[in-house]
Amino acid sequence: MKILLKQSEEIVLLEANTRLGGWILSNHTQHGSVHELGTRSIRPAGLVGKNTLDKVS
Repeated sequence: MKILLKQSEEIVLLEANTRLGGWILSNHTQHGSVHELGTRSIRPAGLVGKNTLDKVS
């Protein structure tokens, strides 16, 4: 993204939530460690999703 900004390109980012990142959430502590809080879900779609659900059930 920095390269695009240097080339004077305009970037428009739309986000439905109050923060960026979608399903992923990283928590940075004051001591410098990072705790990953997402994603812990399976979002099946189509035949591939059905096959995934069949494997975990």
